[in-house]
Amino acid sequence: MKYTILLMTAWGVFFPSMTFAHSMWIVLQPAANSKKMVSVWYADRLEPGRSSMLDRLSKLKIVEAAGGTDRRPVEFVKVVTDDLGSLIGTTSADISHVEAICDIGVRPSQNRPQARQGAGESNENRSPELQTADMDSDNYRQIYYAKYIQLNSKAGLNVKSNPEMKLDIDPGWDGENLTIAVYHNGIPEPACTVSITGPDGSRHRLETDETGLVLLEGALPGRYMLRARIDLNEPGELNGKPYLKTTQDASLVLDLQ
Repeated sequence: MKYTILLMTAWGVFFPSMTFAHSMWIVLQPAANSKKMVSVWYADRLEPGRSSMLDRLSKLKIVEAAGGTDRRPVEFVKVVTDDLGSLIGTTSADISHVEAICDIGVRPSQNRPQARQGAGESNENRSPELQTADMDSDNYRQIYYAKYIQLNSKAGLNVKSNPEMKLDIDPGWDGENLTIAVYHNGIPEPACTVSITGPDGSRHRLETDETGLVLLEGALPGRYMLRARIDLNEPGELNGKPYLKTTQDASLVLDLQ
């Protein structure tokens, strides 16, 4: 059995160093006065990143899920210490599920992977915009979806999916095996790579089957970090900036209890 040491700092609880590419993460932590603290970070691990990176999240929306389809907005402020930044809000103590959505807009391409083509799509059938975009622009549009869930094997999830989460990761746990479902626009997403880091630091890269599912056997209680991403041939223009592709990035911080 491996044990995890949590470091208490001015930020609260820091968690083991689990490194990913930069993404948006949201977590819940106990707070004073029967509240819970919501923290949003834009970083490559589950801890505050450079405060300047938070400027990319200017259009962030945070909601708490109170059960069923009920979603309530969470107000937040930017907190910076020694150039490390978090976006901080509070919820009531009974909340165990929070979500964050942010369209960070158009960014210059930096070795982005090849976007997938739609079913039956060929280069000849691509739109004129797509055919010329390779010459005109390397920009892509980046949209982040982040969730935090506390999950008990006996209780299960009591929250319905949020249709605003266009790329979504839904967990299920029977006390032993962890089932992960990936949905895109509410439809199971096959052949999608899911990166998972377990509470002991173990890492897994699993691909969803034709029903959009992956299975992690022997999942013990603790904190898991999950991430999925899809790159789409969805060109367009936003605020006068053209882009060739759209990248949707989903993260889930999952506490199995």
